This record gives sequence, C-alpha cells and structure tokens, in this order.
Amino acid sequence: MDRLDQDTVAIVIDSCFGEKITQIAPHVGAIWVIDTKINSAAVLAARRAGAKNITLVAQIPGETKETQLFRVINEVDEHEGPCSKNQPYKYICVFVDSDSKDISQLIINAGFQSVTKDNYRIFGTKADSLKSL
Repeated sequence: MDRLDQDTVAIVIDSCFGEKITQIAPHVGAIWVIDTKINSAAVLAARRAGAKNITLVAQIPGETKETQLFRVINEVDEHEGPCSKNQPYKYICVFVDSDSKDISQLIINAGFQSVTKDNYRIFGTKADSLKSL
C-alpha cells in the first residue's frame, strides 16, 4: 500500500534528502531522518515552519544504509509502536538514494509485509496491521 498519511512513519536514509523533508512532514505521522549537514538544515527549517514530528538520527561513520535502516526501524518501533502510542504506526515509507534489494529484504525481515517500491521509496505494511485492514 503506497501511502503517506498519519499512520505512516517516513524514514529518510538519503543523506542529501534536504528540503523534501518539509514537503513530507505534514503528510505523515512522524519522520525519522539520518542526520547530515543537508538534512539537519532542512529539519531546522521544517521545525521553524511548525513541524513537530521530526526526529534526527545520528549518522555513524562507516555504517551502511542497511545498517542505518535496521537501527532506525528498531528506534521507530520503540517510540512509534504499540507500547508507546494509542494509535501505533501501520506503515513505513523508506526514502533511500540508491536502489537496494537488501533494503527491501531488511524491511520484510523486520516484520513488514506488502513491501512495494516506487523509484527510491520503499513502502511496507506492519504485519500485525494487515489484520485490521
């Protein structure tokens, strides 16, 4: 299901995503962004414009995009999942700057189903959310 709405958490692994953060933030429940110089400046601008749903995640030198995503998905589950919210997220939309079959497989291994790709966006539906659709 290709959707950006309040049930969706966007995860930005693209280190040069920049000002697109401001465009996406109003359309999702939360957005988690790898902290780079370009992304950090865009997050600051989005926050000044009123966005309150953005979390910067430290970029660890030498970490692959797959490792970054694995780490961020675990953080998202802890902070946006059923143990922390009345209405936990149902979907993720991962923004990456390169196509990777490993990223799609990682999303599946993390408990998501209905994984679809659209250019450099990868959508996943939480497996336990399929029961309520």
